[in-house]
Amino acid sequence: MNIFITGANGFIGTELVKTLLSRGFKLTIISRKKNFSINQNVKQIIGSFSDEKLIDKHLINIECVIHLAAISNIMNENSLDAASKYLKTNYEDTKIFANLCAQKNIKRFIFLSSVKVNGETTEKYQPFNSNSPYRPSGNYAISKQKAEQELLRISSIADMSVVIIRPPIVYGPNVKGNFNTLISIMKKGIPLPFGSIYNSRSFLALDNLIDFIILCTNHSRTPSASNEIFHISDGHDISTTELLKEIAAAYKLTCRIFPFPVFLLRFILKIIRKNSVSERLFENLQVSSDKAKTILGWSPVINMKKQLEIMSQNEK
Repeated sequence: MNIFITGANGFIGTELVKTLLSRGFKLTIISRKKNFSINQNVKQIIGSFSDEKLIDKHLINIECVIHLAAISNIMNENSLDAASKYLKTNYEDTKIFANLCAQKNIKRFIFLSSVKVNGETTEKYQPFNSNSPYRPSGNYAISKQKAEQELLRISSIADMSVVIIRPPIVYGPNVKGNFNTLISIMKKGIPLPFGSIYNSRSFLALDNLIDFIILCTNHSRTPSASNEIFHISDGHDISTTELLKEIAAAYKLTCRIFPFPVFLLRFILKIIRKNSVSERLFENLQVSSDKAKTILGWSPVINMKKQLEIMSQNEK
């Protein structure tokens, strides 16, 4: 199978490319810089996925497109400038790219979206699913929502099926962002007042995400995935306190957490205007993988304990 991948040099894309090559897939990848060892099964393009003239000639004989490229972290996330940048890359450029793919008769277009299109929090035991309403929080989530809607519109008038994936926090080797920050803090042995947090949050191991993406690449094998939206996770939701304990165990660290009143922590974070941090630490954010299990027969291939152990070994 010939697959075209955008965002191939990112956290998810790098591991996805390695896995696909190990399974004998032929790939065309596009990125802004050359960073892959090219072999007979890989063709790399240097440039932007929105460059129609560049992309046009490379979509011939492609059976599936995996669109990972996106802007996800901009300083002053809610500024007008940030809104413009998010919309340009995540929505407008995606629209151009998807239309070109449809014109080239690509059969399957896989789009990595975000659970944030549904919001930042859930009520406990009321996870997000494909029927959950759009409640995007912030410019990034808005841009992803608009891209989703445009892709479904294109699929309704073209012979190209779309698969939309809305993951929660993804973690794995070389993870960046808040998850990596948390690991770094724990490695320093800094005592943390997070021993009394009893929320429930979904996480997604990188190996599980890659397994699900690969499952969806074959249009003929997974026709029921066409034009569907999937939320997937490890299937075992945990609290922030439990997460810290899991990280400590995997990295063989002393878990230096102690109980402290959550309402006081919330108050302190509110005073210093860190409400978004408060949400990630104390609120629930759960997703249901039931749809993926029911219509595709998918189930996680790895649990958090094993994925964290792989991460710790990868650093040695």
